Amino acid sequence: ELVVPIYAKYFTKDEIDQLIEFYDTPVGKKVISQMPMVLQESMAAGERWGEELGARVLAELREEAANAARVDGFDLAAMLPALDDLPTGAKISREGPSEESEGIIGYEREFEAEVLEVFELGSSQVMFASTAVNLFASTTEAIRAVIGVAQQPPLEVREAMQEEGIQDVALEPLDLPVIGTTAAGWLVKIETAVVDFDMYILILAQGRVSAQVMAMGPSGKIALEDVISLARLMDQRIQSQVPVAAGQTGQASLVAAVKLLVEGEQLALQGSIPDAIAAYSEAQARDSTLTVSGSSWTALCWYGSLWGYAADVMTTCEEAVALVPEEGWIRNSRGVARALTGDTDGAIADFEAFVAWTSVDADREQRQGWIDALRAGTNPFTPDLLELLRKGVNPNSVVLAALLDEPLERLSGPWPRYPEMLRQAGIEGTVLLEFVIDTMGRVEEESIKILRSTNTAFEAPAREVIRQSLYSPGRVRGQAARVLVSQQIGFTIQREPDTERSRRQRPAVTGKREITPSPPTLVVTDSAAVDELPRLLASPPSQYPDSLRGVGIEGVVVLEFVIDTTGHAEPASITVIESPHPAFTDIAREAVLVSVYSPGRKDGVPVAARVRELLTFLNER
Repeated sequence: ELVVPIYAKYFTKDEIDQLIEFYDTPVGKKVISQMPMVLQESMAAGERWGEELGARVLAELREEAANAARVDGFDLAAMLPALDDLPTGAKISREGPSEESEGIIGYEREFEAEVLEVFELGSSQVMFASTAVNLFASTTEAIRAVIGVAQQPPLEVREAMQEEGIQDVALEPLDLPVIGTTAAGWLVKIETAVVDFDMYILILAQGRVSAQVMAMGPSGKIALEDVISLARLMDQRIQSQVPVAAGQTGQASLVAAVKLLVEGEQLALQGSIPDAIAAYSEAQARDSTLTVSGSSWTALCWYGSLWGYAADVMTTCEEAVALVPEEGWIRNSRGVARALTGDTDGAIADFEAFVAWTSVDADREQRQGWIDALRAGTNPFTPDLLELLRKGVNPNSVVLAALLDEPLERLSGPWPRYPEMLRQAGIEGTVLLEFVIDTMGRVEEESIKILRSTNTAFEAPAREVIRQSLYSPGRVRGQAARVLVSQQIGFTIQREPDTERSRRQRPAVTGKREITPSPPTLVVTDSAAVDELPRLLASPPSQYPDSLRGVGIEGVVVLEFVIDTTGHAEPASITVIESPHPAFTDIAREAVLVSVYSPGRKDGVPVAARVRELLTFLNER
């Protein structure tokens, strides 16, 4: 009765009578008996076709990514470690081109454990590793990237952890041997209520290329030497592609020259203009291969003008414009220098170029005011205005994030909404945005600009994340300032490792794992009771032995062992209390050895604890 209305919806009575007559024929009866198998095999064929199509699409995407990694005669992908360079147990979790900012071309490759929670790297147990290379316009800029990391800790790591609710994050600089032209790095120690982690971040420069290695693993289980070995491998591969510059006077002299250049920029910011000019000159004299970027010349041009040395820094302003004539901020800086040295027409031309370039209404209005004043024969750059510009506190002015007293911190805001169509298609990507944060820490909505995106469908949710975010107010010398910020929003699909399809394809797995104290109480190595019992945090799926599948044996393996203070089972302590079959025993023992536990605690301090664990084996069909 339930299906009659359905048939009546799609067939007339005459058509149904004809169907009944057909199914009474030999062919109709065969259709009834064989159609389920036909449909089943058709679905299987469709699934195989989908898998083959997916493999072809994946191969095309990888080829496209590989082509994108070939730039200016360099093969960036070939500079990175491959799977063959790592022990078995690792897999590539992500790979592709990246572009951190304008003029910097990059490529990255990330690794994670293929089956277990960790993979081995030398003597280290690594949960996740990321490798990346960036190609800069010059060797100077590559070295500068390393010096920047050495002087400024990776606070974005701490901020990311804090957004996840993890507050105990410590940053320690690393004392590294010579790798590449120069190298720097940090150890990030992450403490959680459950388990602690170590993360090593290393960056090196070689020619125009900088390379970064990041490896994360359980605290105490990852060695710096193994991370350095990976960095040296990348350095060797970069050297095979990077030609030695003609006339280069030596790596040490170039590194010293770049450090002097950075010091000169900092002196300019502080208002010590004669010392800054001297540092720039000494840097150029130290190594003839040093290249000064347009932004570096602009720093001296801008602050030199604001501190009363416009005539002395005019040549640096011209150098900056010659290098990047289309950059609005560079033209703006030269405009101030020209106005202060009496070149009114030149100043107006530069400010007009800035007005045409900027997308921020407040900046456009301010420069237009300067243009109007200059045309009226009035110099708008009064001592009071110059003082405000030096402090970066003019409400209508915008400062760069690099000039702030402290890095900005995102205080609140939503997570990005993943476009459902892209999620279903398995497409990941990033959006790079530029925007202005006002003196209250709010984003000026009209200033939000998309600089680059891997897919236009990501742009609207990324823009919405920025629009609703609240930041700590930027400050320059203690005064609140509007800040120009660039931020990248990433869209990554969180894949479930235990999908329905994977459960169908793999042998049956253990269904339950429980930890119980050894009777009568949980015993620890110092014979004192524990305040907090150990808990199972992570373990790989344990496969049902193929040799027992046909006979249908099931059961529970009971193991007793000691969990040490790092949350791992001590191999020598594992004792089999009960097992229905030796084949189960071997799998259970291996599962315990690769599992991660929260250690037992006494008065908040991790202690070793003896436990019993039950592993249940079910012959699921």
